[in-house]
Amino acid sequence: MKTESVITLPEQLNRKGSAMLAVGIVKQAVKDYKDAVKMHEKVPDHFESRCKKVECEIFFCSEWFQKLREFAPDVIPADVMRRLEK
Repeated sequence: MKTESVITLPEQLNRKGSAMLAVGIVKQAVKDYKDAVKMHEKVPDHFESRCKKVECEIFFCSEWFQKLREFAPDVIPADVMRRLEK
């Protein structure tokens, strides 16, 4: 006999909340990256913007980023760095 997997309301809410949090984290990283690039273009010697840009690039290539993508793969693109470089 085949048993169906029943997802309860709290589990659904937890999954949705986790996906929303993952998307929020990635959106903030994208914003930070774009802001850092803009500042670096205006002031090439700006140390903090250079550090933030590198920090974001490391994040987008990290295992942590890949784990966040698992929560919302249809929203968080795997090739986010390539898209940002355009």
